[in-house]
This record gives sequence, structure tokens and C-alpha cells, in this order.
Amino acid sequence: MIIENNTTISYTISKNINRNMSILVQNGEVIVKAPWYLKKDKINEIIEDKRKWILDKIKEYEDVMVRKNRAIKLLGTYYFLKTQYANICAPQINLKENEIEIILPNKYKKSNEKEILKKLISKMYKVIAEKEVELAMENARKKLGFAPENYEIKEMKKYLGKCTNDKIILINPEIAMFNKNVINYIVLHEFCHLKCKNHSKSYFELLSKYEPDYRKYEKDILEYHF
Repeated sequence: MIIENNTTISYTISKNINRNMSILVQNGEVIVKAPWYLKKDKINEIIEDKRKWILDKIKEYEDVMVRKNRAIKLLGTYYFLKTQYANICAPQINLKENEIEIILPNKYKKSNEKEILKKLISKMYKVIAEKEVELAMENARKKLGFAPENYEIKEMKKYLGKCTNDKIILINPEIAMFNKNVINYIVLHEFCHLKCKNHSKSYFELLSKYEPDYRKYEKDILEYHF
């Protein structure tokens, strides 16, 4: 396992009698086929040299799984969805190390599973967003010294955050997809709109004063608007 810049590459080693070493990325898992005599330090060195290629391959797999609705992003980490049916009254969601186990009642077998999962995940996002946004709101209030009259978790198309003309901050529950640093940034971004409505020079001066690295976080949310 390699850890650097908060990115972990976990891999399985398969020893063989061949002289050559190969790296495979199958179903999101990294498999290293290495000669029996190759030491762990040398394998780590080779993995590190191939880091970008490996991460790109893992990302490709995750993107495919997301498109197939078999994986979701939660607080900055991808989790694979595992569904099963059981003799229960209501759906259950269990968060595990790298997967989200969703147990559905047997009576749902004839229903549209894709739509059911979509609704369950939306509810989960909202619950997590309510908790994380509350913390981010308090952090922003302490940092800037002011706060909105009110805020609301609300579903919005292509918007993660919005500050209304009445100075009420709206936050999309899909914010739960991103890590805590990005969530803190999004909330701080909207706080700054309480003082400067538009993205003017004054606005960015205020934003950069309290979050100098804001451009780094905006790269994570390019597909959304403010």
C-alpha cells in the first residue's frame, strides 16, 4: 500500500516465477504480479513510479460505475453500491469500508430499483449535508464574524450553493459528495455573498482574505455553479 498526498493505493501481490513484473487494474483493484525474489520496497518504488497511470485507471473504473449507478461519492470518497433483498419492512443502509450496503424489502423486487436507490441516496445525502453544513456554517461565522439570517438545504440543478436577495443561503444536499474542506469552502463562498452580491473584485478580495486557496477547491466543483 502506498500513501501520498492523502491518496492511498492499495494493491495485492501475486508472486510468480517469471522475471518480469506487471501491474493490472481490474474492477478498480490493483494487482501486482511480481517475481518471487522482488522485495516489498522495490515493488513500492515501481508502484510510485506508475502512480499517475494507476490512479487514472482507477478513476476510469469509478466513472463507469457511477454512470451505471453502481457507485456514489460520499464526503470525497467513492463507495460501491451493494444491493440485496430481505424479509424486512423498510430499506436499510449500512456504510462499510469501501461500499454502501442497501437492503431492500422483498416487496420491492418488482419495483424500479434504480429509482428506489436514487431516492434513498438523495435522503442519505440530505441527512449528511444537514450535519456537515451546520458545522461549516459555524466555522464560517467564527471566521468572518457575521452570518445569514437563515439557511436551507434545498435541491437545485447545477448549483451547490446560492445566496438569495433576502440574504438566505441555500445549500444543495449534493454537497455531501465532497470532502469537508470543499464543504467548508462552499459555505464560506456563500457567506461572502452576504457582503458582496456579485463576483466583483471586492468579492474576490474578501474571499481570498479568508480562503487564499479557493481556486484549489473550485477545481473539484467545476461542473457546478454558484
